[in-house]
Amino acid sequence: MKQSKIKICLLSIIFLVSIISFPANAVQDNLYISIPLGETKCVQIDLPDDSGSTGAGKYRLTVSTDLSSNYRNYVITLNSGVILHKNICFTPRIVDFSSSEMVDYIITVSSDDYGTSRVYSGKVCVGDTTDEECAARIGGQNGNGQTICTPGEKRCAGSNVEQCSSAGNTWLTVQTCDVGCSTDTNACNTAPATKKQDNTFLYTLVIIIGILVIVLLLVVYIFKNTKKVSRDYYE
Repeated sequence: MKQSKIKICLLSIIFLVSIISFPANAVQDNLYISIPLGETKCVQIDLPDDSGSTGAGKYRLTVSTDLSSNYRNYVITLNSGVILHKNICFTPRIVDFSSSEMVDYIITVSSDDYGTSRVYSGKVCVGDTTDEECAARIGGQNGNGQTICTPGEKRCAGSNVEQCSSAGNTWLTVQTCDVGCSTDTNACNTAPATKKQDNTFLYTLVIIIGILVIVLLLVVYIFKNTKKVSRDYYE
């Protein structure tokens, strides 16, 4: 790619869905989007799900392209019980246009509070092509939700277990693991069983001490009475 001849800029990176009028694709990894010159297309981020965590707190959206000047960083505070839809939009501005031009992009969605992060990468094809044609150039996935996985298939994504949707066009979080996800089984790791403490020795020790105390008291009692009898005898 000749960076001197192509320039991709991020136009109004974050939008509320309610005011977006541009086409938006659900975010997924290895997504290829075709955008005609001068038009705008968006990638929709769903918070908190697309960060790999759940709950209220601060979430960070970082967007960059292979043109170093294109970098955006946004922090969003999410209230409890809220699902927020945000859109990252791309508008190509090109000089000396060539339909073969592509621009790589990376979207990182992370949670400052939960320490989770997911990275979604893809390409923007600049020109009057379909998303399918864009994807076919290198073998990526098109932005219209074509199959990206086998329905029912599971995988680990950080501490979450994800399952391929019935349509095979997206990954859904089905379980959050307390002790991590095993890439061998694509399932949550089993927490080690808590070893039940054996208190037999402690109980035995208490009983022995109790018996010794009783014996000691009996010895003292007998000794005192024996001494008293002896004194009475001599008197």
